[in-house]
Amino acid sequence: MYKLTIEQKDLLAGAMYDYEQYFNPVQDINGHWFISESEVFGCTDTDYFWVRRLVYSEFEAPVNELPI
Repeated sequence: MYKLTIEQKDLLAGAMYDYEQYFNPVQDINGHWFISESEVFGCTDTDYFWVRRLVYSEFEAPVNELPI
C-alpha cells in the first residue's frame, strides 16, 4: 500500500483515477491513510500522476472486534 498525508487523502477521496474507477483511501490501525498499488499504477488521469511518487509502506489492517 502507498501512504498518504491527510491533505493527499482529501484530494483523492472520490476522485476518478481512470475512466471507470475512483480512488478509495483507507485508514490503517495507526490512523495512517493509504491507497492500493492498483490505484497508483492504474492512474491514467495526469492531474494525479503525483501518486506514482508515493512511497510504499506497510499497511496494518484494523482489527474487527465484532463477533462473527
